[in-house]
Formats: sequence, C-alpha cells, structure tokens
Amino acid sequence: MLKDWCRLGMLGVVALLLQGCPVYVTSTYSPGVSPPAGPVLPDLSGYTTTAVEAMVPATTAASVLVTDLMTAPRFDLFLDTGIKPTWQALQGTPNPTAIFITAGIMTLGQLATEVNDANLLAVNGTEFTLHVPIFILGDATLIIAAPEVSVLKMSSVTGAFISANGDLFVLNCAVYGWDTVNDGGADYVDEDTFRPFFTNWSGSAMYFSNVHLDHLGYKASKRYAVSYSVTSEWRRDLIPTFDPPYAWTVDHSPPTGWMVDCVVNDCYYGFYCFEAEDITVIDCVFDANIVYGIDPHDYSTGLIFARNEVRNTLERS
Repeated sequence: MLKDWCRLGMLGVVALLLQGCPVYVTSTYSPGVSPPAGPVLPDLSGYTTTAVEAMVPATTAASVLVTDLMTAPRFDLFLDTGIKPTWQALQGTPNPTAIFITAGIMTLGQLATEVNDANLLAVNGTEFTLHVPIFILGDATLIIAAPEVSVLKMSSVTGAFISANGDLFVLNCAVYGWDTVNDGGADYVDEDTFRPFFTNWSGSAMYFSNVHLDHLGYKASKRYAVSYSVTSEWRRDLIPTFDPPYAWTVDHSPPTGWMVDCVVNDCYYGFYCFEAEDITVIDCVFDANIVYGIDPHDYSTGLIFARNEVRNTLERS
C-alpha cells in the first residue's frame, strides 16, 4: 500500500482525498531509537470510597430557611425565565416552597428535624422523602449518608431537586426519583416530563460515593440528573448584591467533585459537566440511561474517567 501511495505522488493523493478515500499515516523507528514518550497517567490509588468518607466535615450549627420560591432570588437565578409556573403547577399552589440551607454543615436528618414538616421532608426510619427543592447556599454543606440515610426518595410529583452552591456529600445510600402518587420509581416517560436532579455550581464540590442513583433528570438545562456547571458571570456578580441570607461572595473557581463506586440507572444523562475542573468518575456503572451515560462537556479540565462501565444507553453511547 505504501508503494502505491508513493507511485501516486502528491497530485494522486489529493485526487484520492477529493474522492473521500481515507488517509492513514504511520511512523516507524530505527532500531535503538525510542519512540516518543506517552502521556503520564494519573495515580488512581487515592480515589476511593474511604477517601471520600475522610473528606466529610464535622457538622456545625447551621441556618435553615423555608420560604416561598416566588420571593427567593436564588430560585430565579437557578431556573430559566418563565419556569415559575412549572413549580406552581407541580406543587399545586401559587406559592411553592423550597428549603434553603444558608450557612453551616448539617446532615439530612438534622435538616429534617429543623424543618419539622413531613410535607416538605418526611422521615420513616432511615428512609427519607423530599417533596420540595433544597438549595445549599455558598457557605453551607449538606451530608446525605448512611447509617442515618439508607434511601432518599425525591418526589417527581412536587418538583424536588437539590441545587448545591455550597458543598454536598452523598455516601453509602440509594437516591431515587420517586412518583409519590403511585409509590414507585419515576420511570422515564418523555424528555419534557420533570424528574428530580442534582446540580452543583461555581465554587462548590459535590461527591457521590457508593451511591445508587435511579430515575433522575429530564431535558432542561443543567437538570439532566447529576450535573456540574459553572455559574454564569452575570449571576456571580449579582448574587453578592442580594439581601441576607441569599447573598454571598461567589467563588469563581469551577465546580468540582467525585463519583466513586456508584451505579447510575434510568437517568436522562448519567453524568454531565460544563466548565468544571478536577472531576473524577471512577469504578462506576452507567446502565440504561437515556441520552448519554457520560457527557463531559465544553471547557472542562482535569477530568479523570477510569474503570467505568457504560452500557445499554438508549440514544447515544
């Protein structure tokens, strides 16, 4: 084949290219001459469930606000213009409710105690059901972990989701998008039907370790299931101008975090990131998700994907 190319000369090669013929370039090295060095691969030994557990901070005094989404500026910033009627319809009220963790480090059980309303966050032993959105603001951290939590069900009926502008740790439990009317998983129906999700933003970190994630996400920006996304510049500049407790100085660093030893099933995207940094997804299984198993998106850097299995994706690989 190489001789044939040589006989063709440059004009012949150009002619073949114009016809759409493929071109293959190979290199050979003389005996005793070493080929160029390959890329330096990262050390994966530190990315373990034990390492994530060691990162979880001790709890502190925390501040929680339960308020009307219609008056909460963070809600306007997070969701698109015109989305308010969606949550009014989902919760069946002109004044839908959300939980804001405005400061401190707390567990989901402590949050439930603080909220003290099963219509918002219900507890049955180690099984929790979230009925409304949770916003973790910039100076706060939420921990969702065994043994306190074995299962977290997030209601698809009343519009539950978790938005992390602070930090979020989810460890050693199962998280389901849940149809609280039919008491079953929020199976995928179509791309526009709401299902719960997790999103973290600039300056924040979100860690999942030994977690089973099912029935999450739908086709709406940054609401795909598990999403890491930069906060747009105009939002970063606007947040510090709000009245307390909604204001904080936004860390402009990209969002970061890990997914370790997780199983992700029937989610719109198994994983998504945009302008994120130092994200690690390792030893995870992405099975029967809708559009993508893993979608590392534009301008993200320092990404590590290792020893993952992606299978049975319905639309794309």
